[in-house]
Amino acid sequence: MTKAGDRFVYIDYVKAVTIYMVMLSHTAMTPAAAKWINVFHVPLFFFVSGFLFSYERNPGLHRFAVKKAFQLLLPYISISAVSYLFWLFIGRHYGSDVLLDVPWYRPFVSSLYVDVGGMAHNLPLWFFPSLFIVSVFCHWIMRRISGAALLVLSLSAGYAIYEYVGYLPFAAGQSVVAVAFYVMGYMFRERKITLPYPLAALFLPLSLCGIWFNDKVAMYHNWYGSFPLFVVFAAAGICFVLILSRALQHAFGERRVVRLVSDNTLAICGFHLMVFTLLKGVMFYIFRTGLSVFDGTFLPNIALSLAALVLCVPLSVLLRRYVPWMVGVR
Repeated sequence: MTKAGDRFVYIDYVKAVTIYMVMLSHTAMTPAAAKWINVFHVPLFFFVSGFLFSYERNPGLHRFAVKKAFQLLLPYISISAVSYLFWLFIGRHYGSDVLLDVPWYRPFVSSLYVDVGGMAHNLPLWFFPSLFIVSVFCHWIMRRISGAALLVLSLSAGYAIYEYVGYLPFAAGQSVVAVAFYVMGYMFRERKITLPYPLAALFLPLSLCGIWFNDKVAMYHNWYGSFPLFVVFAAAGICFVLILSRALQHAFGERRVVRLVSDNTLAICGFHLMVFTLLKGVMFYIFRTGLSVFDGTFLPNIALSLAALVLCVPLSVLLRRYVPWMVGVR
């Protein structure tokens, strides 16, 4: 496992690849590609969070909870406020949001208890409080239960909630499922697991099976289609991206641009939808380009996501410098 000092360089590639996939999944790209990305991109971020967790650096639960509140809940509140104002005065008057019958106060109220059904202003923000819940819970529980037992318990409880309860406020159902992937990541690091490159030939087609043999996964809605298939395909997708990222690291080494993206994934997650709106506005009002070019296409949405990423990185750097608390930086 390649490090630079105490940093796992290939994990920077994992985070960079995954945040780009997150952005792609929020475009109107081809249904098959979107379905494949949705199989594993959110579970992968929980996996990476578990992989990077260390009791050595975070021995006390209380201090860890305070740290995570600063890193995740404060950005959730601040970015949600900014994006709500953006939606209130700009977003809901433009594009597909015009067709939504959403009262002006609904996104604000929904944000208070993480009701993704009403968070029209910035749906991806549900991930922030969910990761806080998962991180703090796992810090407490992983000292009391073995990783394998916790994996089974979280998947069993997540399946029960999915099948018999459905959606819960504060992203509780999603968080129970996410515990399993967080624990997987922690176990990967603790056991120093390294996947051989040839296994990519197994994991890639297995993850692609999610396109044909399961419904579209929508983890933010706690929807997985066939839950067992979701777990298998998500794990396969995670393993494929891990192998791909190690290959990228070996091919290109440590790159500053990759590290910049990796260090700013939360800010990119929080702001990319607003950047999408601005880019589409420029295309429509200045260049007179019809936005139907993005409907169910591949290359235009690849380009849109790349352009948004290019803009989000300097924006994130500026936020870290001038308002670091907004993006969880002390």
